[in-house]
Amino acid sequence: IEVNPNEKGYQKTYKNSNEVLPAFPQTKGWWLDQLFQYHGFWISSFGIRGSMLIHDHFKPRPTNIVVATSPKCGTT
Repeated sequence: IEVNPNEKGYQKTYKNSNEVLPAFPQTKGWWLDQLFQYHGFWISSFGIRGSMLIHDHFKPRPTNIVVATSPKCGTT
């Protein structure tokens, strides 16, 4: 699947994320400079933007299979 980050829908999501991020509770992370509380979890701004992009643009189909693992867990 090709993603065009210049598409208007993506730009709107990025703009929206920049507007709402300051409203979330924030703390200094030990690994990342800043973490934001989003839906009960402390997450980076990158993670929040990714979540917002998925919410706004991912249209699941009944045949989709999503496989998710932790990094370096030996699934290669």
